[in-house]
Amino acid sequence: MLLIACVNVANLLLARGAGRQRELAVRSALGAGRWRIVRQLLSESLLLALCGGILGILVAYWAATMLSSLSAQTLPLAQEISVDGRVLAFSLGVSVLSGLIFGVLPALQLSAPDLNTTLKEGGRGSTVGGGRLRGALVVSEIALALVLLCGAGLLLRTFLHLLSVPPGFEAKQALVMELSLPRTKYPSAERAARFRDAVVDRLESLPGVEAAAVATSVPFIGWGFGGAVKVEGRAQQPDVGYETSLDFVSGSYFRAMGIPLLGGRNFVRADNTTNAPRVCVFNEALAGEVFPTENPLGQRVEVQGSVWEVVGIVGNVNHGNLSQPPDKRVYFPYVFRPANGSLIVRAQGSPLALAETVRKEIQALDPDLPVANVRTLEQAINRSLSGRRLTLLLLNVFAGTALALAAIGLYGVLSYGLTQRIPEVGIRKALGAQQRDVLRLIIGQGLRLAGIGLVAGLLGALALTRVMGSLLYGVEPTDPKTFLGVTLLLGFTALLACWLPARRAAKVDPMVALRHE
Repeated sequence: MLLIACVNVANLLLARGAGRQRELAVRSALGAGRWRIVRQLLSESLLLALCGGILGILVAYWAATMLSSLSAQTLPLAQEISVDGRVLAFSLGVSVLSGLIFGVLPALQLSAPDLNTTLKEGGRGSTVGGGRLRGALVVSEIALALVLLCGAGLLLRTFLHLLSVPPGFEAKQALVMELSLPRTKYPSAERAARFRDAVVDRLESLPGVEAAAVATSVPFIGWGFGGAVKVEGRAQQPDVGYETSLDFVSGSYFRAMGIPLLGGRNFVRADNTTNAPRVCVFNEALAGEVFPTENPLGQRVEVQGSVWEVVGIVGNVNHGNLSQPPDKRVYFPYVFRPANGSLIVRAQGSPLALAETVRKEIQALDPDLPVANVRTLEQAINRSLSGRRLTLLLLNVFAGTALALAAIGLYGVLSYGLTQRIPEVGIRKALGAQQRDVLRLIIGQGLRLAGIGLVAGLLGALALTRVMGSLLYGVEPTDPKTFLGVTLLLGFTALLACWLPARRAAKVDPMVALRHE
């Protein structure tokens, strides 16, 4: 982004120098050495850079506040993001460095004018040297802008793909909160289980509540415990068993979460006691790995030193990263891990409207029990995407600014160049050239530069976007639709930047132009 801005300003300074050739030639003829002229031009560019840096710092104060609010759940210590002395020193250093970068090429180019030609022409109709350099700068600016736009386009398509990925459960109308039972008050698993059963029964009797459940972890909020599954009596299987995640849930969990039952049955109240036969439920991914050719229902497996019977198969659930495939998971009655967990309430209407009612019902059973982190499942999913959303926002801001800078740079070069070609345009029109001929001439010159920049940018984007593979989902780093769309967008912007000065040139009165000569 900084490089694009520096290229832009350097190009504009070179174009602006076209109107200062006579001034610089006179200074040189009066004895000003080349280094004296270079110092003058560098001083001007440094002053521009410092003014831009001051303006940027003012914008940074506003941007830091916005960034803190947007990334509070993504970046650690996001609230401490601020503009302090170190930021000011860095900004000052970058401003000075930028002034040198975008000022040195124009200064060197303009500090050695052709005195004989420039003073003879009197500054009329002459053109500044370095036309190829200005063209190269325009090409590089468009190429860099295209690389940024391609990266932003790929991230945008990734984000849209992630939003369309089914998580395996129904996030809408689901309310989640933390419900932790202190061991001093609920010392036994049976007592904790009875209390949670009472909470679920009380909530499910409320109007507007479709289902309620408890679980040790909820997708995008918490993770299950790790473990391994071994099939009882099977000779050929991994020594440590089939690695999986373990969740402990109530019988209504799958209904409250909207997880489909694919076979067998859910847990029932009778399963939620340590004296009952031990049963478990596999998700589809785990069942497919452990029993690829057998019916999982009725099979007996060993987990954490105990033997369990598989009584149900449910759909796969993505627990934390939509860009990754759902993990393998086995569910148990929550009485076997009663300490901490979450409460899930599926509402018939707005879930947040039930939050206060649910809190009161829980405190009616235990006034000392804290209820924390009340939120919807949709909010949990949005939080999981906040990192990608922040990256996408920043890159889109940079890409949009780069697009504007590329258009301004191309427009500025053509516009300044046009002021030096007014006599030429007047002569062409006096000899019979029509407006469309002038339009074709000016636009064609600009589009040639833009076309070279687009080709160079595509080659650079093909090489550089490959490093974004870990950030992408559902789209290839060389996605042709993204590259084509971005190329058309930048090409149209370049066409508009060329058309504006070309239209002004086409309206030049030949008599006025020749009188200017």
